[in-house]
Parts: sequence; structure tokens; C-alpha cells
Amino acid sequence: MNHKFRILFITDSKKKSSGGVKQLLYNAEALKELGHKIYLSANKESFVANKKDIFEEVHFIDSKSKLKSGLSLKKFISEKDIDIVHTFHNGGHKIAFLAKLFGGKFKLFINRGVLKVPTNIFIYKSFMIDGFICNSYACKNSLKRIFVSDKKINIIFNCIKSVASDKNFNKDDNRFTVLYIGNSSKIKGFDIFNEIVKRVPTNLDMEFIALGVEKDKLSINVDERINLPGTVKNVSDYLEKAHLFLLTSRSESFPNSLLEAMAFGLGVVAHNVGAVNDLIKDGVNGFKINRLAVSEFVDKLIYLYNNRNLIKKMGHKNRLIVEKLNCKNKALKLLKVYSGDHYLDNFDVILENNCDDF
Repeated sequence: MNHKFRILFITDSKKKSSGGVKQLLYNAEALKELGHKIYLSANKESFVANKKDIFEEVHFIDSKSKLKSGLSLKKFISEKDIDIVHTFHNGGHKIAFLAKLFGGKFKLFINRGVLKVPTNIFIYKSFMIDGFICNSYACKNSLKRIFVSDKKINIIFNCIKSVASDKNFNKDDNRFTVLYIGNSSKIKGFDIFNEIVKRVPTNLDMEFIALGVEKDKLSINVDERINLPGTVKNVSDYLEKAHLFLLTSRSESFPNSLLEAMAFGLGVVAHNVGAVNDLIKDGVNGFKINRLAVSEFVDKLIYLYNNRNLIKKMGHKNRLIVEKLNCKNKALKLLKVYSGDHYLDNFDVILENNCDDF
């Protein structure tokens, strides 16, 4: 692709560790490496606005007025001759829409990484939006519920920056480690993880670790077998030693923690929410659980505890998938969409291959 775009990413999020912010930065870095000029519009006090080494220039949103932000954004886009605007988070969508409503000349792409059906139908159904970029088929379906055209909905899975798929992990087979990654909020389902552990027989030699959970924010009695290190910087150290990853989120479009676990060759037992249905084939590279059935989680956990070779085969398959989900590949997919192509990510070819081949 010879044409070099001038691409503006927009977010109104002030968070440091949200999945959307991570993907915005991954996209920006990968597209910059491919020779495109990358700009940012964000809150002045946001984490992402401090990443100035990635961006040609940063435009600051007026946090008190979306109308003023839309007007100043339209001017910024015109001055910098920006041709692609890719928005993250609800406020970012609205500001970019206003900039185009005020006469801005650019292609507008809305990033979607949530399962909630949009309520601002006027914006989502507008001809001024050139396309949507969803990170799962479940996310796409939420747009179809308000009758957004199929032709406008693209699916590009999240990418992972550090791929550890070429490492040979030395996991201690004498100790079976089960990992949860999330936080204390109800939507992440630590209470489900806790209930699963309570039902695992105590005579099984398992270690349970829950990362990101702050004990003082919990209102439940935590099983004494669960280790709670809190929020840690060295997540990779825990992933490298773990055997099995449990995903107990109640609602999530594309859990970045799932990608991280797959990259480190873990087996996966996951609630079949969002991209779990796109990346996990039941019995091949993990197990999917319907309706957060605790008894099913426990059954699969014990089954894999007794079948370590199957976990290794599942982990190998997961690492093959993650190799394809690097950020350069995602950037190339984005460029196709920016250029007017319709793109639907799919890993059925990899998932259909039987694990016995490995």
C-alpha cells in the first residue's frame, strides 16, 4: 500500500489501563512504524496524551464542552490535512461526529469494544460514519440490533504487543497453577472464580492466583487457597508459571487478558462471552462455559488437572493463534478498512485443525 495516511485517533478516556486505551496505542505505534503520520485528540490530563513520542501532534479536547471540542477539532483536522479519524470511547465518537457535522472533510471510523446496544442511534445510523471497527462478532451483533448496515461493520480482533509464542516455558508439572486476571468489580466475576475454587476438592494439589483483585474492596469471604498479590507489574511472571486461565467475566467484548494467557501457552476455560466464541473452539484450544455455570467450570478444571498433555496441546494451538494477532497484522487490516475494503477477521482455519496434529 503506497499511500501514506494522516490518521487521527480520538479518545475522551482518562484511564491508563483500559482495553480501549491499550489498543489505541498499539494501533498508533504499528501504523507509525508502517510510515503513516499519527495524531491524537484527547483530554490534557489523560494518560494517553503523555505518549507524545508516538504522535506528530496532540490536540486537546475541551472537557467542559463537546460543542467547542467539535469546532476546534474540525479546525485541527483541516490544518493538519488529516484524512482518517478513528475514534475510541463514547465521548470521542460524539466529538468527531460534531467535527464532521460542522463540515470536516475526513473518513470517520468508530471503534466498538463493548456489547451494550448503542442508545445514540442518530449518530450510529448516520451516513457521515464511514465504518465501524468491532473487536468481536458479538460486538457486531449489538450494532445489527439497531439495524446498522452489515457493509459498514468490520471485525478486527484485538492485537497483543508482546508475543511470547516462541518461548519454551518451564512450567512445574508438580504444581498445577490456575490464574485469574481482572479486578474486584462484579462484571469481571471474581466472585464466580472464588465460588469455583470453593468447590474444588482440597486434596487436589492446585495453586490459585487472582491478579488485580484488591481484598479490601471485596464483600465476600475469599477461599483461603486463593493468593491475592493485588495489582502487579510483572504479570508475565505469573503467566509463564501458570497452567490454566479461567475467564469468569459476566460481560466483555474482547478480554485482553485472554490474549495474554493464550500467548503464554495456557489452557483456557472461559465464559462464552464476546470474542471467546471467536477464538476458542470447545475441546480444541480450551473449553467454553455457558451462563457462568460454576459446576461446569469445576468439572473442566478437574478434567484438565488430570489431563496435562491436553493442556499442552491446547496451549500450543493458542500460541499459533496469537502469532497471527500481532499489532503489525492488525495495522495492515486497519489500512484495508481505511482504504474502503470490508474486513471480517476469522480464525476458523486454525481452530478447525485438530490438536492431535501437534
